[in-house]
Amino acid sequence: MKVRYNLFFLLISSALLLQACGASTEDAVATAVALRDLQTAAAGGGGRGGGEVATDTPQPPGVPSNTPQPSETPTITLTPTSSTPFVSVADNTNCRTGPSSNYGFVTLITTGVQLEVLKIFNSANYVVIRNPNGPGDCWLWLQYATPANFASYNLPVATQPPTPTPTATATATYIWEGSWTTSIETGGICTMTLSESGNTISGSYTCPGYSGTVSGTLSANRRTVEGTWETLSAGSFVWQRKTVNTNQFVGNWDEGNYWCGARAGASLPDPCFGP
Repeated sequence: MKVRYNLFFLLISSALLLQACGASTEDAVATAVALRDLQTAAAGGGGRGGGEVATDTPQPPGVPSNTPQPSETPTITLTPTSSTPFVSVADNTNCRTGPSSNYGFVTLITTGVQLEVLKIFNSANYVVIRNPNGPGDCWLWLQYATPANFASYNLPVATQPPTPTPTATATATYIWEGSWTTSIETGGICTMTLSESGNTISGSYTCPGYSGTVSGTLSANRRTVEGTWETLSAGSFVWQRKTVNTNQFVGNWDEGNYWCGARAGASLPDPCFGP
């Protein structure tokens, strides 16, 4: 410690002496610096291979050495998002344009295929998946799906598309006019020709060994005819057109005997009796 003080006074004295002898201020400063280095070496704090290495960051001019250094750029930690959910079905399932069978068919999802889930739906019975067989997406019914619950995933909620307008079922048009092959109980296979006028029909029929005439009134939907027949005797009948094949009718005449017919290559109804 004594050596350090002696060097310090030597430093001050030398600087004053140089200034008094007319040396320039620069010379005085250079001498002071040299003496300072000597002091540091004597104290064991400098030179190559000895002492503590400075680690302070050099300060800009005018900034005190004890000014806190700016902290390092903070590391931004991103919270990982949930893994992409997938679903598969245990039975072939239609994928549609919306969440019910009323919506149009898009594609068939076959068993075991892994499908990416894009959106969930409030009813939990459907999810929106990426179409595996083409562009876009479609709605998958979860009846046969594994898994069937995606509440733990941060997925958007799908908006249900407008419900399609049901296609009106065309009303069958029942036209009786034309040629028919008929089967009449006790009369065998006969031929019959009918004509229409407004809501009435009329015509004639020919059976093995005899012939006759018919006339009748059509129902509001023109499907049913009630009328009378005439030949050697007279009676009444009721005929009704079939809905599955409108080129057939079933019927009966008097006391429960059957009377049916067909046309345009259709076979006679079986059973023939009705309505």
